Amino acid sequence: MDYLALALAVVLKACGDALLGRAMNDEKRLSPWQAWLRILKNPGLLLGVIVTALHFGLYAYCLQRLPVTLANPLTALTIVIGTFYAQWGLGERVNRRRWGGIVLVTSGAMLVSLS
Repeated sequence: MDYLALALAVVLKACGDALLGRAMNDEKRLSPWQAWLRILKNPGLLLGVIVTALHFGLYAYCLQRLPVTLANPLTALTIVIGTFYAQWGLGERVNRRRWGGIVLVTSGAMLVSLS
């Protein structure tokens, strides 16, 4: 159950980042003042904040039940999920070097959590 909660926390973090990224990406072409006013009215931003808050609550629960040395490295999976969304959901270009770095970082984090 604790690992399921951690998996859900990882997915919530990636979703929260994606929602915030999408909301902030929509506001790029405005002046700073206009952007702040639009951001406050942006439901995607509000949803991103709520999902991120849910992540923090669930992650805090996981830290009560699992060792930090196990829980923290497993959150590296958010990098993979977030990058997939950035590439296919937001249309960002992710080159091979960046994917290679993501594989190295995530693999290293997984090795730490398994030791």
